[in-house]
Amino acid sequence: MDDVTLQGADRTLLLALLDTRPEPGFSDELTTVGQLHALSPNGWSADLTTVIAVRDDLVRILLGPREGASEALSDLGRRLGLTLAFGANGGVSLRLIEAGSSAPLLEPVVAAAIELWSAGDLDKLRVCRSSTCIVPFVDTSPRGHREFCSPRCATRERVHRHRAAARR
Repeated sequence: MDDVTLQGADRTLLLALLDTRPEPGFSDELTTVGQLHALSPNGWSADLTTVIAVRDDLVRILLGPREGASEALSDLGRRLGLTLAFGANGGVSLRLIEAGSSAPLLEPVVAAAIELWSAGDLDKLRVCRSSTCIVPFVDTSPRGHREFCSPRCATRERVHRHRAAARR
């Protein structure tokens, strides 16, 4: 697929949703409807179970092995009742093809995932290497070697390594 820009795609929201995932040593940060409302700028009112299932699918697709990512994204879109729609002006968007689902609320997230895949940026999607952080980020550095989600995490990890070396 060519590089696609989807109207309404929200990478920030996608990364925020991925960041709620449970990992060893980190608890699930999406367990209540209140946390779901706080996550979205528009205050998502989707079914919490559906959003968690979509999040878990996206974690598996985007942060797991890359083989089969395109098929898995297509399957996720179909399960949500979404399809790509190409406009006359050259714009591309996701369209709801199945009424009565939570898909409209999840469209920006799925659109951002499709954009990442179509732009070839899945390999740029990383998880912070700090021992106290699991925040996902898209590495936009010129060399593509960024390891930390923020300068704060990078500094914290360097200080941790420096202190550990000094203790030896």
